[in-house]
Amino acid sequence: MSSLSIKKRVGINVTIVIFVVISIISIHAYSEFKEALERNLDYRLQSDAVSAYILLNSNHNDELIKEHISLLLSAKTDYHLRGYAVWFDQDKTMLTSSDTFKEIKAILDQEHTIAPKTGEFNFTNITYKDKPCRVIWASFENKTKSFPNKKTINVLVAISSRHAWGEITNFMNVLILIGVISIWASVGLIMWILRWALRPIDDMAKKMNRISAPNVSSDELNIDETALELQPFATAWQSMLNRLDKAIQQEKRFIADASHELRTPLAAMKSTLQVAKLKDRDADYYKQAIDKSLTSMQRMEMLIEQLLELARSQEQSLELSQNEVNIANMLSEIAEQHRNNASQKGQNIEVNSCNAKIRCHEHQLARAISNILTNAIKYGPSNSTITITSKVDDNNLLIKIHDCGGNIAEEEIEFLFERFYRSDKVRTSGSGGVGLGLSLAKEIVNSHGGEITVESSAKAGTVFTISLPMK
Repeated sequence: MSSLSIKKRVGINVTIVIFVVISIISIHAYSEFKEALERNLDYRLQSDAVSAYILLNSNHNDELIKEHISLLLSAKTDYHLRGYAVWFDQDKTMLTSSDTFKEIKAILDQEHTIAPKTGEFNFTNITYKDKPCRVIWASFENKTKSFPNKKTINVLVAISSRHAWGEITNFMNVLILIGVISIWASVGLIMWILRWALRPIDDMAKKMNRISAPNVSSDELNIDETALELQPFATAWQSMLNRLDKAIQQEKRFIADASHELRTPLAAMKSTLQVAKLKDRDADYYKQAIDKSLTSMQRMEMLIEQLLELARSQEQSLELSQNEVNIANMLSEIAEQHRNNASQKGQNIEVNSCNAKIRCHEHQLARAISNILTNAIKYGPSNSTITITSKVDDNNLLIKIHDCGGNIAEEEIEFLFERFYRSDKVRTSGSGGVGLGLSLAKEIVNSHGGEITVESSAKAGTVFTISLPMK
């Protein structure tokens, strides 16, 4: 995923989150503000109703009480007043009312507004002359001395709520404006932060895009110039590129060497047959030509067989058919198989093995040990002793193959297990090998979870050590 895709995805997600958060906050603020304004209107209406009831309980004559109530309600509601009335339930006796009361009462009756119980208040929203109004209908128990025969006093006051609803609308518009600005500013800030934060990734991506097969190991990724947070990633990536470059170079060398190894016997066989064809020869000459061609074909056959064996060992490295093997018996059998070849050079093979048992692929492991032993016989000095030992050390089985030859240079040891690697001091094309034996041995040992090491010196000779975990 490119950094641009990351920016878009993060930007969209952040926008959604910010929108949801701001929407929730705005809805809550709108609801609280609306309730606060309605509570303010209700407190005002309730105060007017209670004040009217208190005036009814004053020690004044009826006319004076009516006048005081009218003045009170008119003064408190000023230009917001839409109507008021005070009456008694029993005979619907109207104590005082505004001119608009009948219209307001008709609207309440039309909406089936129920009269409150004694001592309670009913608040209602109505539309009067296309304008919103807030109405209180209060019912009090009559305790006045002026109207002893009346049980319940009703007080109704209606005031305009247009101003309140206007404030609510303005507040909602402010919330929307703030929300839009907040979202725009937040998204812009986050995108700027993302561009700043992802710039090192963009730079690294550009450098990676410039890496190709010919320059896999180039120094495009300068670790020191990479952002501190990305240095572990850049280091790991550079390490991977180095390993990849090494593998590519090995494969190139492998293809070149394999082509050379196959071309050499083919060229020899071709030239032998061409010379034999130039003129008539005697039977002995043709027999020698055929023998030389067969030798070249055998060399090719051995090369192809080892290439197939090497490929097969890599494919089966994780799926080896393993069984328990007595290592002493295995080493004795391998030594016996090679005694004839060793005796031709006057060499002797000694085996000193423990009786440990290990789970392994018997044929594969025997092939690896046999290849190393063959190498020791081939490059070890004549009339010497080759020693094979085994022991268990720290839950690992160690198998050592020692010959008295110490002619491997230290700088060449690390290349010994590469395919077709040749050194004049170690291998030569005239030795009869094809340079795959040690590579195959290493692949087999690695597939068993082990490793091979080599030590070589003029005094101590050469020792190949196979270390295998005991399972």
